Amino acid sequence: MNNTQKTFLRNLIVGTLGAGLTTLGFWVGDVGFNETTQPAITLVAPIDPPSFRDAERLTEWALIERELGGFKERFGTYPNTDGSIQTFCLFPEDMGCLLNLPKEVITDPLGSDYGYWYRSDGVVYTIFATRESEASPPCPEHPEHLTYIPQLTCKTTP
Repeated sequence: MNNTQKTFLRNLIVGTLGAGLTTLGFWVGDVGFNETTQPAITLVAPIDPPSFRDAERLTEWALIERELGGFKERFGTYPNTDGSIQTFCLFPEDMGCLLNLPKEVITDPLGSDYGYWYRSDGVVYTIFATRESEASPPCPEHPEHLTYIPQLTCKTTP
């Protein structure tokens, strides 16, 4: 295989394969050829692209919501913050601590202990989290208490 053929094949692989892989968070890092002129493709992926982290947040929310539902079944109310926003369970007095969720669930995928925030009047609750991509919807409100987070997602339940 001559250099022109290798260049054509490299461009074909990068253009065709690369286009499909970028939608999955990968990109083609390099296309080389070994001594038998078989293409050797190097794929590069970010360790945790934002959409994956947002998907992880949504999965963790499902666990948190399940526990909140169980709490309400047992006690007739959600953990009540009197409408103030708290970290979910960074401090022992945070109402989210009443659920006894594993730290991995309430720690943000970026590693921050300030992963989730919680507000409730006992009847309705809202969970807030960082939003990094279109994988999670934007929050219709951006409480002043959380303005240091550039993009916010939230979920309120009736």
